[in-house]
Amino acid sequence: MIPLIIFSSLICLYYFLFARIHNDRLLVYPINLGILNTLFLSASAVILMTANRIGYDAVSFTRFFYFSRDHHANLFDYTYEILSNIIIAVTKFFPLMTYPVFHALVLVLTGLIFIRPLLKTYAVSLASVLSLYILSGVYASDGMQFKNFISVSILLYACYQLFKGGKSKLLAYYAWLLLAVLFHFSFAIYAFLPLILWKRLQKVSNLFPIIGSLLYLSLMLGIDGFKALIVLFAQVPFLAKLSIYASQTAGIRSIVPVGIYCLLLLLLEYYRRSNHFLTEDKQSLLVSTIYIWRLLGILLPALYFANAPYRLFRNVYLIVFLVATNIVLASPIHTLTRIKNALFLLVVIFLIYMYPILLGQNIDIYSPVLDNGVFFWLE
Repeated sequence: MIPLIIFSSLICLYYFLFARIHNDRLLVYPINLGILNTLFLSASAVILMTANRIGYDAVSFTRFFYFSRDHHANLFDYTYEILSNIIIAVTKFFPLMTYPVFHALVLVLTGLIFIRPLLKTYAVSLASVLSLYILSGVYASDGMQFKNFISVSILLYACYQLFKGGKSKLLAYYAWLLLAVLFHFSFAIYAFLPLILWKRLQKVSNLFPIIGSLLYLSLMLGIDGFKALIVLFAQVPFLAKLSIYASQTAGIRSIVPVGIYCLLLLLLEYYRRSNHFLTEDKQSLLVSTIYIWRLLGILLPALYFANAPYRLFRNVYLIVFLVATNIVLASPIHTLTRIKNALFLLVVIFLIYMYPILLGQNIDIYSPVLDNGVFFWLE
């Protein structure tokens, strides 16, 4: 698996060093192999995302798949009901299908149906975005947390509708978000994202990260009124899982994801200074992404209670990678501006990759892929 990751990294650097934009077209010296690179990186992502066989979530989803296939029943709670029904429906036609093959099939279909439209419309270079996705290590969590990734794909398509604007697109956003919620209830939190269209809120959106940071600091200082609030919400039947977080905290370790959030916010705000390099639609995407990231700042206190809420931020990473690569590639080639934009991005990407390692989660996330990973077509 390591050669795939290394090659993806080289592709990323190749585009950052030798690609430029001319008349909204990507030109790469000496030759542009965009289609081939995109196909290779897409295949690499699927292979890497299905390589984990021994991580906690990977084992759980394997058990879940075979139980649903063999007994036509849901092994886990109600939040797995939709996925269980999909497994039962598919394996009626392919009764001997294995989990790795099913996993890969769903990844490919969700990527083509839900993620491709966003990337095709807004990405200057699909290969660059995919290479950052692999280089950041996010594939490892997305691949293992299978049900969450299905919801991520649908959320990205919902955001694609939102970026188009208009009341009809707003309705489309909530329709697709509802579908994402059926696979993973935590995605209900994104119901407030359309607030980015409200001009009054746009003017004060920079307050959200400040408010979230202050609330997070109050928790770190021992003011724990939020625990009582979580216990209260946990009384609602479909929010019962929240009770788990009321009794545990991430403590000082939560500084890592909070720090990554702040760095990405600085990255996006810094890139806003270079948005004149972009076309109008891509400028609009950058601004919308900044508003989304600011709004998510209000969720920073949740990171104090457990590491799991970090996925609420990670779920929109692909949009951040998309606007970041657009800025880098649109910057004048062989200039200090291009170098600074690229270096800042790569440093943040490296820190995102280090996140599981810093929290000691690499044994469950990275190690099964790098040390023991196998190709999806192998059982």
